[in-house]
This record gives sequence, structure tokens and C-alpha cells, in this order.
Amino acid sequence: MAAKQEGALAQAYQEELARLAYEAQGYNDQSRALQQQLAALQAAVADLRSAIETLGSLEKASQGVMVPIGAGAMMKAKLINEGKVMIDIGAGFMAEKDLKEGVEILQDRLKRTEEAGDRTQTAIAQIAEHLSEIDSRAKTIIDKGKVAQEGD
Repeated sequence: MAAKQEGALAQAYQEELARLAYEAQGYNDQSRALQQQLAALQAAVADLRSAIETLGSLEKASQGVMVPIGAGAMMKAKLINEGKVMIDIGAGFMAEKDLKEGVEILQDRLKRTEEAGDRTQTAIAQIAEHLSEIDSRAKTIIDKGKVAQEGD
């Protein structure tokens, strides 16, 4: 009868370890997705900062500006509508705004994007904590299994 109980106990340990491994895999998948999301948010932050800086320098551009045309090439261009900028307002629509309002819109987007990045980093840290707890529980179960085997 004792052997039967020990076999059932060993089976229970194996089932719990399998459940923990499955749970850890789910958390790892979530973490990878969040890491990708964070990378996209960080790229958006860099893009927004660059746009804000560029708009700030346009106010001082009296001799024209250098415009990137791709593949690392630039060309000098003259501003024909000084003091105005076209801003994406969503759903593929653009609106003409004065530079100050354009900067304000981009700064608001930057703030919201940075906040989303902070929330994503917090979620990644929480997942890391869950994975640490799973690892600890798995080690405890493995140790219990070793003790049960030594009792044989």
C-alpha cells in the first residue's frame, strides 16, 4: 500500500511540474510579445522626439532645410509654407497646424507613448516575478520528489 501511495505522490509531482512548465511557457510567450511591443514603443518615442526637435529647428530655418530622401541621401529645400506643418490626426487624415500647435500635439503623443512604455515595462517586470515564483515552486516540488525517492 505504501508503494502505491508513493507512486501516486510521484505522479502528482510530475503533473504539478508539467502544469508549472505550461504556465511558465504562457508567461514567456506574453513576455516576448510585450518585449516586441516595448521595442515598437521605444522606436515611436525616438521618432516623436526627432519630429519635435525638427519642428523646433524649423522656426529658425531661414535658409531652407535639409530633407531626407532615402538611402542616407538629403537635399536642401526651401519652406514654402513657413510656420505651418501637416500633422496626422488619425485614420489617415492630415491637418495643417501652426508649428507651435504641431509641437504640442506631438509632445502629447510623446507623453502618452512614454506612459504606454512604462506600463509595458511594469507588465514585463510582473511577468518576471511570476516566472520567479514558478521556478521557486518547481524547485520545491523537485526537492519533495527527491525526499520521497530517498525514503524508498
